[in-house]
Amino acid sequence: MAAAAGAVRDLELALADPDARADAPPAPMREILRRPGVPAAVIAALASFAVMVSVMNLSGYIVVGHHHEQADVFTVISLHIVGMYALVLVIGQLIDKLGRRPGQVAGLLMMAFSTLLLAWSGSVAWMSVSLFLLGLGWNISYVAAVTELADRALPAERGKLIGLTDQLSSFTGATLVLLGGVDIFGGRGTIPGVVLAFFTLAVLGNALRLTNVSSDIQSIVVGLLLIVSVVIPTLARRVKEAYDRAQGGRRVPTGSVGGPGEVVSP
Repeated sequence: MAAAAGAVRDLELALADPDARADAPPAPMREILRRPGVPAAVIAALASFAVMVSVMNLSGYIVVGHHHEQADVFTVISLHIVGMYALVLVIGQLIDKLGRRPGQVAGLLMMAFSTLLLAWSGSVAWMSVSLFLLGLGWNISYVAAVTELADRALPAERGKLIGLTDQLSSFTGATLVLLGGVDIFGGRGTIPGVVLAFFTLAVLGNALRLTNVSSDIQSIVVGLLLIVSVVIPTLARRVKEAYDRAQGGRRVPTGSVGGPGEVVSP
């Protein structure tokens, strides 16, 4: 206990002294994650990003499922993007006044409310309001969490701490997207496929990290992988449907020469 208390005091002194902050060597990641405030901030960042990505991914299906036009999805997603980024400068100042921890809690509560509102709403207007609040809640909670992480880390530690948090958030979001119905190996949501996709993403992330690939490039790779996981199965289904229609059109009607339902040779 005495050693831990001494380490906390040393960290506080280092964070308070700009010269010491610049010259202090980075601590091991395991030690950084044990600092007060860091676990809660990592969990808040991970939860806010993962929930935002998964709900946003399914919102288009929800809009169409309520028998609205596909063009209405554009309206809903557009307001969601506005909530995510339009107020970022105002949110930063607000978090500085309210504090990091209240910002994390407020953002997550707003996201929970918006998700419930989306589940109970059926109109495009209310679904748009729900997705706007989802994006705004993510903005508040994620900015507050990352700011807390930056405050708790020395300059030499911030890159790997925030990079690890961003990577975990991306992989968790990708996993929830897969659980929401996107199977990376076939376009259908199955438990074995989801498990296999999760481990594929984990192995890929570990390989990228070992090769010193930046967190931005890692996020781009994960995003491209998700796009491919959606596009390829969709194209495969369309090709199969077109092939089935072509084969069905070549069958001889009942009563025609060649027997009922017999396929005519080319």
